Amino acid sequence: MARRMGLDSGEALVSSDDLQRVRDLLYVLESALDDVESDLRGAGRGEYRRAFQHLYAAAAQLRGSAPEPRARW
Repeated sequence: MARRMGLDSGEALVSSDDLQRVRDLLYVLESALDDVESDLRGAGRGEYRRAFQHLYAAAAQLRGSAPEPRARW
């Protein structure tokens, strides 16, 4: 299938749904990083804990979200 689809060595096909799901989760993580950077300017100990929890919650959603190749070269 990979050859028929014209894939080069090291390329893989993934479903568009899987790719969109990962992109959405990465957007959530990127937004959380922006929030944390802003929140931690001049922050105290309590803010660090809340920032970590916010960032951890966003990152944890990425667990098990790696798309599986449909076809590989």
